[in-house]
Amino acid sequence: MAMGLATNSLNLLFSNESTLLRVVRDIGLGLVDRAPPLKSIFIRQAAGLAGEVPRLLKGEAL
Repeated sequence: MAMGLATNSLNLLFSNESTLLRVVRDIGLGLVDRAPPLKSIFIRQAAGLAGEVPRLLKGEAL
């Protein structure tokens, strides 16, 4: 659920033509890129290596 919400939010953020949103987005991405621990957290979460992993994804029976 959280990954779906995050994906939808990113889609809305990157498909918007607002100059203000583009500036805020670029600043946020720049800050995450310059903070390796924070970047690592986002990468692990996106890869499904952190947080609550569904049982089926872990290879467990439903």
